[in-house]
Amino acid sequence: MTVADFLSALGRRWYVGLVVVLMLGLAGPVLLKPADTYWGRLTLVVLPPKVTTGTWNVLLDRAPVAVASLSVMEVNQSPLAVHAASSDATLVGLGVTDGVLVQVRATGGQWTPAAGNAYIDVEAAGPSVEIVEARLERAVADVRSAVAEREVQFEVAPRNRTLIEESSGDDTSVVLVPVSRSRALGGIVLLGGLILVGAVLLADRRIAPAWHRLREGRGAR
Repeated sequence: MTVADFLSALGRRWYVGLVVVLMLGLAGPVLLKPADTYWGRLTLVVLPPKVTTGTWNVLLDRAPVAVASLSVMEVNQSPLAVHAASSDATLVGLGVTDGVLVQVRATGGQWTPAAGNAYIDVEAAGPSVEIVEARLERAVADVRSAVAEREVQFEVAPRNRTLIEESSGDDTSVVLVPVSRSRALGGIVLLGGLILVGAVLLADRRIAPAWHRLREGRGAR
């Protein structure tokens, strides 16, 4: 089928195109106003203990990222989610508009013994500020709980406990994610074009001939 054939069919079934355009006109405002998405992130800093005695604390003193990775693994309940990632790759940037992401920040050389502190990025996205804040709070509590459970398992003395603090240098406010209306409009136009082509061809090649045969059958009687 060529473009000329389609235009000819559209000329014969112009009323089909009119119906499609009217439907898109009514649905367009709704489709162009997607649900709000809010996003927030905070950073946890895993600090070496003040006193490094015992297997657990010696490990933490040499590589805090190991303890950070262990806690992230337990929070996410999957070893595949431990891989360190750049802080520039946000949760919403990955296409997630409703969920939580906990991961070790890739700072470069974080697995070396002299790397120093480890950083855990906690992100959340959702339909409201309250939901995002609650998810962030719950994720932070889960990270702390995961480390605390291991410390109990290794019988770590209270003075040797791991220090997990929230970074004061990051903005932890929850923000509204801007929506690309041009992209949504392009999707509507593309969808409308596909519907228009399908509807015109269906009407011209299937419905109209069937209706014509039905009328001829009734006239013959």
